[in-house]
Amino acid sequence: MSDQENPAASSQPLQVVPVPDCVDFIHEQISQSKGEVARVQALIEDAVVTLANSFSGLSREAAAQLELAESLAKGDLGMDAHALSFTGFVTEIAAAMSGFVEKTVDNSRLAMLLVEQMESMGKEMLDVIRLLDEIHSITNQTNMLALNASIEAARAGELGRGFAVVADEVRHLSGRTSSFSEQIRDLINRVNGSVAHAEGLINQLASQDMIFTLQAKQRLDETSARIRDMDALMAESVGRLRHGVGLLSDHVGDAVRSLQFQDMVSQLIAHVGKRLYGIEEMMELNSRPAQEQEEWASTVAGRLAELRQALSSNPVAQGRMESGSIDLF
Repeated sequence: MSDQENPAASSQPLQVVPVPDCVDFIHEQISQSKGEVARVQALIEDAVVTLANSFSGLSREAAAQLELAESLAKGDLGMDAHALSFTGFVTEIAAAMSGFVEKTVDNSRLAMLLVEQMESMGKEMLDVIRLLDEIHSITNQTNMLALNASIEAARAGELGRGFAVVADEVRHLSGRTSSFSEQIRDLINRVNGSVAHAEGLINQLASQDMIFTLQAKQRLDETSARIRDMDALMAESVGRLRHGVGLLSDHVGDAVRSLQFQDMVSQLIAHVGKRLYGIEEMMELNSRPAQEQEEWASTVAGRLAELRQALSSNPVAQGRMESGSIDLF
């Protein structure tokens, strides 16, 4: 618009709206989002390691119990005086192994449910990527608006110099936002890869644990008929078995606790989504026409305060499974 068409514009210089607060907010939220995605990856890695160690512990303790039962079957601790009472002992061992098989089946079912939840989480990550695409599109539009504003400022001459500076800063901010969005996309893609790898590990561990347990039970059934006349050092054997069961319980507890990491990851991903929505809203406010700049300044100041308040509370602060408390079951 020329000076003849707009006398008011020629009588007073254009107002320059400060943008550092908006820039600081976007930098802050992107930095926080990167940190939360990094904690997501750390939680997944820590939980998978704990699961692997727990299932390995289950296998070792099951093997130790099987070795003890085999030593009894071979008569290494034989004492003929208690041959009749050993029948009840063998029966109890068989019942305990049956219960262990049932628990292992339940653990395998929970592992499959975990895989399904991780697949669902992968879909949610794809939704986040789609949001990043939207942010990239908004960034491009903002860049074009800033370019047009620069052209108009150049036409205005000396009066438009201040507005040209603002337009250049907006273009610079748009470029950095696009770069940060790509970094976030790369992080989420790596997390997706970790989740897919974790699914394969959990499936493999659950399958191996089930096969080993069933084989152990079968071998115990086959040897139980040959060890009915033995009752060597019953108290010591029962004590060792009780200790093994305690270790099994500890490993199962670690495994169940590690399954809670999906809930933590979901909360972190949801919080990242809120931050990205805040960035998107700031970009939309930046893209408003020049005549709305005065209203824009007051709107941004108020909205920044609201967003900082809403995003100040992090749902999951820890980066490892030992800390924090989230009840999933």
